[in-house]
Amino acid sequence: MKTAIILGSVRKVRLGERVAKWVLESARAKNIDIELLDLKEYPLPFFDEPESPIMSKGNFINPAAMQWGAKLSEFDAFIFVAPEYNYSYSGVLKNALDYVYAQFKEKPAAIISYSGGPYAGVRMTQLLRNLLTAQGAVTLQEIINIAKAQEAINEDGTLVNEHFKEALDKQLNSLNSWHEVLKLKRAK
Repeated sequence: MKTAIILGSVRKVRLGERVAKWVLESARAKNIDIELLDLKEYPLPFFDEPESPIMSKGNFINPAAMQWGAKLSEFDAFIFVAPEYNYSYSGVLKNALDYVYAQFKEKPAAIISYSGGPYAGVRMTQLLRNLLTAQGAVTLQEIINIAKAQEAINEDGTLVNEHFKEALDKQLNSLNSWHEVLKLKRAK
């Protein structure tokens, strides 16, 4: 199972980097083939393709969109590490997802939300689940919400709050199980 972590924030100072590092290293320790996709490295303009992603079937006009779509096509499963901005996901994440459709169809998607405050991004997760489901992804029930991420995970990605280790183990196991089921479905 080739898995992508999609980091859904591009701010200069962001807690998501430490969360993504923790997930990346934890998954690698379980021998999961995993790669971090930082949206900072995919500077997509506001969605301006002539057709919707469903209609275009991945035939992009914009070179940045071609690169983004091709990269996502390499993966079997996804983990979204995303903050909550004003009760929702970030605009940059929404824009990146507006460009694609087929890349997520019948593939499992996990969500890890985080915040610097007490709410942990829980409101954002429901909206992101809705969006990913509309794109054909199968979103996991095992959602991880990390409040005060700066206290739960060190800047280098080492876990301080051990509660989250068990939660991530369950999420990664579920991601693998759903991958196996959906791989058979996609093969039909």
